[in-house]
Amino acid sequence: MNKFMDVAIDLSDDNFDKNYGGPFGACIVKDGEIIGKGINRVIKDNDPTAHAEVVAIRNACKKINSHDLSGCEIYTSCYPCPMCLSAIIWSNIKKVYYANTKEDAANIGFRDDFIYEYIEELSNDKEDKRVLNLKSMNREEAIEVFKRYEEDKDKIVYWGDNMIEIKNVTKKYGDKVALNDVSFTVPDGEIFAFIGHNGAGKTTLIKAIVGIHDFDNGEILINGKSIKENPVSCKSEIAFVPDNPELYENMKAIDFIDFICDMYEVSAEVRDKNIKRYAKLFEIENNLNDPISSMSHGMKQKIALISALAHDPKVLIMDEPFVGLDPKAVFDVKEVMNEMVKEGKIIFFSTHILDVAEKLCSKVAIIKNGKLVKTGSMKAIKGDKSLEKVFLELEG
Repeated sequence: MNKFMDVAIDLSDDNFDKNYGGPFGACIVKDGEIIGKGINRVIKDNDPTAHAEVVAIRNACKKINSHDLSGCEIYTSCYPCPMCLSAIIWSNIKKVYYANTKEDAANIGFRDDFIYEYIEELSNDKEDKRVLNLKSMNREEAIEVFKRYEEDKDKIVYWGDNMIEIKNVTKKYGDKVALNDVSFTVPDGEIFAFIGHNGAGKTTLIKAIVGIHDFDNGEILINGKSIKENPVSCKSEIAFVPDNPELYENMKAIDFIDFICDMYEVSAEVRDKNIKRYAKLFEIENNLNDPISSMSHGMKQKIALISALAHDPKVLIMDEPFVGLDPKAVFDVKEVMNEMVKEGKIIFFSTHILDVAEKLCSKVAIIKNGKLVKTGSMKAIKGDKSLEKVFLELEG
C-alpha cells in the first residue's frame, strides 16, 4: 500500500462515520509531504461543489498561498468526477492516483456517466436539455470585457498550461538580422529541442527568452507574462544553463549554489534536500567545497546544473547542456529532464547532438540564418527519416 493513498482511504472511512457527505477522501502531496487534505463536505457545508478533491485543492492552495499546484500529486479514494477532474487540471496538478473506480462509485449511487455523456454530446454539437439547457445571450456587451482583459499587460495568468510563447521576434545587430520574425510556442510537459547550425540564431533567441538580450520587435511570454514588461516575475520561474558555464571563479562551488538559491529565496530545507540529491546524482558531493577556479569544464557544468535545479524551476532553458559532460552525467541529465516534464514543467534546449534530440524530445524547432524553417512534433518533422537527415536536407 502507498502511505498517501492510505491517508485518502482513511479520510473516506472517517467521513462515512461523520456523514458530512459521500464516502470520499483525498490528499495533495508536494515533495513527499502532504500539503492539503479533503473529505466530501457537500451535506455539512450545503455546498454541492465541496467534493473531496476540491476541498483538498482549496486547503493546499491556502497552505502554500498560491493558486498554482504545479509539481503536486493528488491521491483520492475514488476516480474523480468531471468537476473534480476539471479542478485538478485548472490547479496544474499533473499526477492523479485513485483507488475505487467510476463503476465502483456508480454501484453505490454516485453516477457520473450522464455528465460524461452530456459533455460528449456537446462536443458533437448535440445537447440533452433534460440534463442542462445552455443558451447564449448578450455576447456583444460581454465580449468588451474580454477585449480589455486581452489587452491588459499586467494580468496574472493562472489558467491552463504553462508555456513559452515567442511571437514575431526580430533581433538585429546593425544591418545583420539575427532573428527574423520568429514565432513558436513551447508547451508544458514537453522536451523541446532547438537546433540549427553555428550562427543560426539559437543562442540569440535563448538569451532573449531569459532576458539577457533585448530584441527589436515581437513579444516573448513566460507563462503569460512578458519578459520585457515583467522581467523579475518571469525570471523567478526560469532556470538557465548557458553553453559555457561562466561561474564566479573565486567562490567555492557550494557558496555559488547557495548564492543562486538566495536569489530565488529557496528555503534552507528545500535547498539542502535538492543540493544533496543532485550533488549525489552528478557524483560531485566531495567537490562542493572546492574553489570553482580549480574545476574542469565538465565539473563547472555540473555546478551550473545543480544551481539551476536547486530552486525547482518551472521552466528549464539550456544552451548545449551536454557539452563537456561525461556519459553518465549526460544520462542523468536526460533522466532529470524526463522527470521534470512528468510534473508539467517546460524543458527547452539547444543541441548539436541530433540523435539525442531525436530520442529525447517530443517537439523540435529548426532555425536557419535567423529564420524558423520547421517546428512541430518530432514525429511529424522527421517522418520516416532521421532528424539528422531532415536537418541536412534543410541546410542544403
